[in-house]
Order: sequence, then structure tokens, then C-alpha cells
Amino acid sequence: MTQTKTLSDYLGLHQDSVTLANANLVIVDVQNEYFSGELALPEAQTSLVVIQDLLQRARQAGTPVFHVRHLGLDGSIFDPQGPRSAIVDALTPLSNEPVFSKQLPNSFTAEGFAEALKASGRPYLIVVGYMTHMCISATVRSALDHGFLSVVPADATDTRDLPDPLSGEVLPAKEIKRQALTALHDLYARVIPSASSL
Repeated sequence: MTQTKTLSDYLGLHQDSVTLANANLVIVDVQNEYFSGELALPEAQTSLVVIQDLLQRARQAGTPVFHVRHLGLDGSIFDPQGPRSAIVDALTPLSNEPVFSKQLPNSFTAEGFAEALKASGRPYLIVVGYMTHMCISATVRSALDHGFLSVVPADATDTRDLPDPLSGEVLPAKEIKRQALTALHDLYARVIPSASSL
């Protein structure tokens, strides 16, 4: 049986060692909506502990940290006037950590985001946050277009159950997450099991 390879394997991408010393940390949409709102995620608390530890180590290492938050429509999910659009208290940005606001899944649509990353001079991104299949996927895919290689720690992201449009069945969040990470790992990112290895 022929071994299955990723496109990254064929192209020789994602072979370099990515660490807190040569990457930017991008924290996407770790907002109250995913903890207490309509989009509460099943493993949000577990992944938050991982992200919190990674953020603390990044700060100690002098890694540039970039926060992204999603702003929805008034009266809807991620209501910009309400508390659920706020970044969770556990990850409150420091004064030297910029916060970028977006209204689309792709973080690179946030004004000044791409420019700020490029100004850091670091070619790698460590991307964590929510949701795996949506904003993490869109951001990591766009990152490659902008010249960045990304690492996504599997335990530092989460998603939710989704309805299968073909069968009508509900696909569990763990399966959605696994499939999303598998697709990203083919080319757009190096997916690793745990943020603790960074």
C-alpha cells in the first residue's frame, strides 16, 4: 500500500522548526460568545486553559501577540454593543498586544492585521482560537496567500456540532474539528497535537 502524503510533503513545506522565538502568536475570537452565548463550544473551557498557558509562555519569551475578535450585527451573535463580543477575561490583552476587529471569518480582512504581522519580521504564525472549521481555517488559508506558514495546535482550538446537509444527521464537534484540521494539514498549516510542544 502506497503511503499517503500531504501536499506539504510533496512541496517540502512546513519542514522548519517553529517556536515561540521565531513566530507570532495569533489568538482568534476567544470571546465570551463561545463560552456563555448561543455558540457555546463543548470544549471551550479545556482549550482555554491551553491557550492561556501558551499566551503566558509567549509573553515570557517575548513573542509578538496579536488578538483578533469578531464583531457581528447589533442584536445578533457577537453583538458589538454587548458583553459576549468581548475577549474573555483570562486572555485580556496587554497594552503592547494589538487587537484587530473583523466582520468576516478571515482575520486578514481586519484593517492593519496583515501589515502588523509583516512588520514583526517573523515568517511563522501560531494560530489558536475558535472555531476550527470557520475562522481558524479561513485565517490559516489566507496566511499562506500572504506569505506566512502556520502551525495550529489541535488542543488550542475547538468547534461545535453541525448539521450534515446531505443526511440531516448532526455531526459532532470532534469530527468537524478533526476533518477541518486534516484539511488544513494537507497544505495550509502544520497541525500538531499539543501547544505544549511549542
